[in-house]
Amino acid sequence: METVDILRREGLRVSYLHIRYFQPFPSRYVSKLLSSIGADNAILVEHSYHGLAGKVIAMNTGHVIRKRIVKFTGRPIYVHELVQAVRDVVSGKSERVVLKYGA
Repeated sequence: METVDILRREGLRVSYLHIRYFQPFPSRYVSKLLSSIGADNAILVEHSYHGLAGKVIAMNTGHVIRKRIVKFTGRPIYVHELVQAVRDVVSGKSERVVLKYGA
């Protein structure tokens, strides 16, 4: 993913997880991953105002992801806006960023 490459070149340690299905939910895999990095280091990126995938993750793993980047305009998430949003979250500027580009 281009965003990951850009952020790594900037010196950030980032990874990407795409959960492809929610039923059955891969609880053990996601829980093990979040335990290894710490849920406080995870950022949920989602096309949903309320971050519904984060709620499903918490329900199935017990890990609550508090940092969120959301977009609910129906438009795609563009690389430039996601890179900036991750920077804002990592710097502590915000725990929740709402993307609006293209709205």
